Amino acid sequence: MTDLSTFPARESVAPDNYTVARETAPGIVTDMLQRHGIVVMPSFLGGTALDAVRNEAERLLADEKVGVIERDYHVGRSISVYREHWAPERYPALATLMETPLMREVASGYMGHRCSFNHHFFVTRETTANEPITDLHYDRLPTLKFFIYLLDTDRANGAFECVPGSQRIVQEIRDYHLRRGVRIVDLPNFAAPAWLGNPVPIEGAAGTMIIFTTDVFHQGGVVSPGRERWVVRAHTRSNPLPEYEPRRLSWQWWRESAFNPMRYVYRLTDAVLGRTPPYSDAR
Repeated sequence: MTDLSTFPARESVAPDNYTVARETAPGIVTDMLQRHGIVVMPSFLGGTALDAVRNEAERLLADEKVGVIERDYHVGRSISVYREHWAPERYPALATLMETPLMREVASGYMGHRCSFNHHFFVTRETTANEPITDLHYDRLPTLKFFIYLLDTDRANGAFECVPGSQRIVQEIRDYHLRRGVRIVDLPNFAAPAWLGNPVPIEGAAGTMIIFTTDVFHQGGVVSPGRERWVVRAHTRSNPLPEYEPRRLSWQWWRESAFNPMRYVYRLTDAVLGRTPPYSDAR
């Protein structure tokens, strides 16, 4: 279990510790991801490239022939596109962005060479709402996300927020439950330890890229009246992809099924030894 006495308080994890230039070698970026769970790259996009991506993102948000519009998106408009449905001839700037060599090298270094690189991407345009874009959580499906601001973004328009370093804690929480046969779809991903405190807002100008593992506790802020937040993000996952509804007889299906004997072994030993989920009562 992670030694909490060495877990960095948020005040001590200055943005300088996980902010790098666009020219930084992918191996260094990967190392920082391992350490902090997040890397911030200001000015990743700029000039005509940023303008082209923004223009295509705006068109894509209205294009129901390419992606899937999330009609019940509670804070604005969202469209998602899987790799097999991409239309690079219609959206060349977005297609080029999703194939950036830096992204591919970081994804391979962090998720493995067989990862499903940027297999799914989103464009979201969040508008004023009286609630956070998302609550503090980790993703049940571990994902590496490349998350790019298309507008200048600060606390007032819902900046991304996270707890740097918390991926180590989440990995222990997830491992505890998966070993006991809990289905991925049932993982308690909103149960952030109270002692983590408030997450750090990641503010940045348009074109800033945030690379993060969704094993860090993270959330979206609140968009103030008259403001909006506009983001494009791409998702990379391990291969084979974990699923909410696994294929019958797959390894994931077997692990989550009643045929997995370890769930009963753990249930018995937990009762005898008084084990509880990690960090449920820490500090």
